[in-house]
Amino acid sequence: MIDFSDKTSIYQWLILIIFVLSSYVFGFALSIVSGELVEKYLLWRSGYPSKVRFGVPQKTFIECLFDDKYRNLVYMIFFVIFLFPVLIFDFIFGKLLGIEEKYFKHYRNPNELIIVKEQIYQILRKLTDDPENFVNSNSNFFKYIYHYTYENRSQHSKKMQNYVALYGFSRTMTLITSLFFVINVFSIAINKFGMTFININTIINSNLFIISSGLLSYIFFVGFAKYYRRYTDEVLMAAVAMSISTEPNPDTEEPNSQE
Repeated sequence: MIDFSDKTSIYQWLILIIFVLSSYVFGFALSIVSGELVEKYLLWRSGYPSKVRFGVPQKTFIECLFDDKYRNLVYMIFFVIFLFPVLIFDFIFGKLLGIEEKYFKHYRNPNELIIVKEQIYQILRKLTDDPENFVNSNSNFFKYIYHYTYENRSQHSKKMQNYVALYGFSRTMTLITSLFFVINVFSIAINKFGMTFININTIINSNLFIISSGLLSYIFFVGFAKYYRRYTDEVLMAAVAMSISTEPNPDTEEPNSQE
């Protein structure tokens, strides 16, 4: 209970409430920014996981950059400033060592791809007469599948939300650890040139911390891609299970009456 006669107790509770609200607002802001930067970079880098699964050709990073030249140039500047370690380690481990193949994957079994496509197209035929063209030309086709499965397949909803929470957490942590890296590198540069813009004593600026925060940012980035892919797979599998379960069973159909 709060003792309103004790000013110290009131101040402590006010500080606690302000701290909790500020943490919530700050965390929400980081989630929004990470959605605009980290997710945007991943989509430029690898495309939409649902389209990768379906084997739909994706734009390259350079094509995305020049798709809307001026606006996307601003995004690129933000990538370099706020996601610098992700860009570096993504090039080293992702591009040179081939880890990028683990971000989003094609179906290795052609028969599995055929089955999934057939069932997803069956659902999309409720919206369009040409589901294949709809998938190829519409970047938001997955949203229709997600909402359809969420509304009609409640037993899969909890697992979908778990993956959303996991990839959202990984995405935000990618931004946070990347900012740690950038701030520490910036503080060292400031200190080296004899400037006092940042109090160097308040920030851990060891080389070990810089390297570990950079590596962590990439690890969280890979985790974000992994859970984003698994979330996509969960939605697609739920849609396939739903589509199959609603198909008529020829063995149970009543025979036509004969005169």
